[in-house]
Amino acid sequence: MKILIVFGLLVFVSAGFAQSSRSEFSKSYKVGSTLYVWAKSGLNLRAKQDMTGAIIARASFGDKVTVLTDTNPIVPMTNENIKGEWVKVKLKDKEGYLFNGFLSRYAPPETPEIEVTAFLKKNFSVKSETTQPPDKRVYNMYQKIVFDNGVEFLWEAPEGGSGVYTTFPLRVITFLEMFLLARGCYAEFFTAPMKCDYLEGLMSCTDAYDASLRLSKENGKWEMKWGHAD
Repeated sequence: MKILIVFGLLVFVSAGFAQSSRSEFSKSYKVGSTLYVWAKSGLNLRAKQDMTGAIIARASFGDKVTVLTDTNPIVPMTNENIKGEWVKVKLKDKEGYLFNGFLSRYAPPETPEIEVTAFLKKNFSVKSETTQPPDKRVYNMYQKIVFDNGVEFLWEAPEGGSGVYTTFPLRVITFLEMFLLARGCYAEFFTAPMKCDYLEGLMSCTDAYDASLRLSKENGKWEMKWGHAD
């Protein structure tokens, strides 16, 4: 009986450690969830949780996969500074493993160049939208969209600068998913020589034209902020 109790305790502790060691993104989905590929060059579906695993198929940008039950231990992996895990999925009629650092629960827009508003309207329901500024300042551009789930988009360009602010309740999106969106919408920050490396929780970058991109937690929400001073 003591042996069984000790064995059960070890299993419980091991399972708890495996759960706590998972990335925040991997905790956001479960078996049966649909995930989408956000790697522009695609991802290799492999026969095992290893970069040396045989390639079963190629998952293209925008492809959707279904998360499968996996009895194997979780295997962590880091790619382009992104820490994630291998996840067992089904791609069409093929089953294998993908690195989840380039996956999202949300589908990318079906356009070569991703726009923030196209992504938001594809995945969320609009609650209100206006182009009427809230004050009497002179604006070259003003647009505010509020979504049913609490996501907000604001593009304001008063004289002297321009800013695009997209805020997400923490329950709606993970930092990784926001990063993948930013990389798709603001590609100029993620190509050499202005490559902006992934940094969990807080990122701040500047491009060759003095525009800035910041991904951070502000007032209990994730915020993706693009700004440029004239």
